Order: sequence, then structure tokens, then C-alpha cells
Amino acid sequence: MTVAVYVSESQQSSNQSWESWKLDYGFTFIDEIDEYRKIIYMTNIAKIAKHNKQSGLSYTLGANHFAHLSADEFMHMFSNVRVGSHDVELGTKFSGSLSIDSNDIDWEKQGKVSPVKNQGNCDAGYAFCSASLG
Repeated sequence: MTVAVYVSESQQSSNQSWESWKLDYGFTFIDEIDEYRKIIYMTNIAKIAKHNKQSGLSYTLGANHFAHLSADEFMHMFSNVRVGSHDVELGTKFSGSLSIDSNDIDWEKQGKVSPVKNQGNCDAGYAFCSASLG
């Protein structure tokens, strides 16, 4: 018996994107997990594409080595925010006005923006920030 299977171009493209992403970042999953991670990955890719289609934005999004994680998984793994565990002291609100439109400043040309760094879950974002200012 022969069974014909039709795979649409978008499915092929999705499969190729997923397989390429796994190769780029060195991920392998067992079959059941692979399908689950692929669904999350494709959902994230769709969100990225939707965002990047908007006009007038100052930035675009792209897939990185976290693209296979849901937002909840990412926050659980990499956020040290513990809602309700302690009071958070907020800083003073700025009430003045700026004389410069920050949209007119190209921070990249001024060398004030460094490439994205992977901080992992070391809770030392302040160190990455201060080190890049020097």
C-alpha cells in the first residue's frame, strides 16, 4: 500500500527553519520533545515576524538560542524577580522635561550601544552594563 503525503511549502519552510535553528545552536531533542519545542519555536517566530512587519519601529527582533522556550519558561529560568516575596523600593519619578528628542540620537554611531551579551542566569546585569560603558 502506498500513502501519499502532501507537505505544503510553508510546512517545508517551517521544518527547514526549525532544523536550521537546531543546527545553529546545537540542540537535539527526542521526538516527543522535539515536536513540542518546534511548536513553541514556530509560535515565537510568528511573533517575531508580526513585530518586524510593523512600520516605524526603532528595532527588529530575531531568533536566538532561547527561541524554543515559552515566555513563562524563559522567565522561570532567567528572571530573579520573585513577585510577592519582598517589597520593591521604587526610585524617584522624573518630572522634568528633556530638551533633546532621544529618537534623534543614533547611539550605535556614538559607540554607546554594544552587541548583545549572554548573561545567562548569573544575576550580574549591572556588571555587563558598567563594563560596556568603559
